[in-house]
Amino acid sequence: MAVRNFNEMGENLLEIVKRLLANQNLCKLLEYADKNPLKHPDFENTKDLLHKRIRIIPKVDPQEDTRSTIVLLLNEGSVLDVNPEFKTLNLLVYVYVPFEEWRINDTQLRPFSIMSEIQKSLNDKQIKGLGLLRLESFNLDLITDEMGAYVMNFTLDVFN
Repeated sequence: MAVRNFNEMGENLLEIVKRLLANQNLCKLLEYADKNPLKHPDFENTKDLLHKRIRIIPKVDPQEDTRSTIVLLLNEGSVLDVNPEFKTLNLLVYVYVPFEEWRINDTQLRPFSIMSEIQKSLNDKQIKGLGLLRLESFNLDLITDEMGAYVMNFTLDVFN
């Protein structure tokens, strides 16, 4: 199935978010700031993290948001030559982590643990009604006095 117009972008982004919300380890890494986030019990309802720890609106204020957060954005797409459907979309996943939360234990850093869980949930996965997501790259995106952020770049082939 192809993406035919911009009206479908929001619901498609929410399909990707649903996949992330299904990952209990990711949700724990985002919600619990302690040194053993994976020791907490599973969430009964991870939907409570939507618009708080997992966002589709690109606003993260380090003064207000003192916890790890990810933001998903569709930032680019290419259109087929023969009709107006999209053939590929570019998905960016920003991973914001306050410096006080970076260390989980002696060997694990929270940004990379979060990115690992995102990779497990999305890379080479078929998204319902869309196509295959592929992790293309990641980069350090932002460093402030309070937090650092990485961005993961995924390509979604929507015309199969």
